[in-house]
Amino acid sequence: MEKRLSMTDGQLLSKRDEFWDTAPAFEGCKEIWDALKAAAHAFESNDHDLAQAITDCANITLPHGALTERYDELGTRHQLPVYCVAPPINMIEVKSNIETRDIPEPPPNSGYESQLRLRHSTSRDSTLWSTAQTHCTP
Repeated sequence: MEKRLSMTDGQLLSKRDEFWDTAPAFEGCKEIWDALKAAAHAFESNDHDLAQAITDCANITLPHGALTERYDELGTRHQLPVYCVAPPINMIEVKSNIETRDIPEPPPNSGYESQLRLRHSTSRDSTLWSTAQTHCTP
């Protein structure tokens, strides 16, 4: 039995990007891989008609009806990992605590306060505060 690993949205996107970036190097032409990527994205977005239209226009066949095994018009087999077609059922939900915690107000007349929100590759947010003091010269 194959062990299924849990992953976050960020990890899934990284894994998909890695697959799509490297797949054309193994077999098949880049144009077919691009069409497969577009079809997989359309399928995951529940636009099955668009996914079918893309595969039809690229002359890609699914002899077994499985989206993970496809052939181009030259007979080249293109295998897609399941995670490229649909997210795993055991996704880890990462909740940001930025919205739930109270962010203190800056002291009055302390200068110009700015907030910068950073999104990490793990889909976690961090907030940085920067204060610039204003000085008036006579």
